[in-house]
Amino acid sequence: MRSVGRFDEALVETERARESDPLSVRKTLLVGAAYAKEHNDAMCSSFIHRAMELNPSDSSPHYSLAELMEREGHASEATLEWRIAVQLDRDPQLVNLFDKTLRKSGFLAAKRAVTKTLLERIGIRAKTNYVSPRNFVEPYVRIGDKEDALRWLDTAFAEHSSFFVQITHDPAYESLSTDPRFRAMLHRMRAPGAS
Repeated sequence: MRSVGRFDEALVETERARESDPLSVRKTLLVGAAYAKEHNDAMCSSFIHRAMELNPSDSSPHYSLAELMEREGHASEATLEWRIAVQLDRDPQLVNLFDKTLRKSGFLAAKRAVTKTLLERIGIRAKTNYVSPRNFVEPYVRIGDKEDALRWLDTAFAEHSSFFVQITHDPAYESLSTDPRFRAMLHRMRAPGAS
């Protein structure tokens, strides 16, 4: 529903799903994401914090909060949340990479280095197992790599991936919204909101 601009109905359904499983971090974050898509950052933040309380050892809420903080222009808070998330993932290689790159080149470079390493791991897994193009698109968008994001969106389009419908109203994809190739993809698939 959200993908066709019916936010209120989508929010009711998302909240209903969360109420059916109130201890679900994932469903709580989905409600927060619904508010983020409408740029209601206060409500988004409250659901992210609720998810953190549900499972303090889960890194997902910290990545979500880092994204929100970064979008709001709070670089130091975003950096802190990313560091916490990477640490909660219990991958010493990524923690060291994040810390080393952060000291040397700053937050954006550290985020990019960790994301690139994760993308390499996904690529290795994709050699022997199916991996949805979404698993590539979202990290590339997150680090601002428009070319690779568009390349994987082409793959998603060719596969008729269902997530494609959701991106027209997703603020995470705003960086692509002015690119003629992205607009053409949305137009070809007759996505809601495509002009």
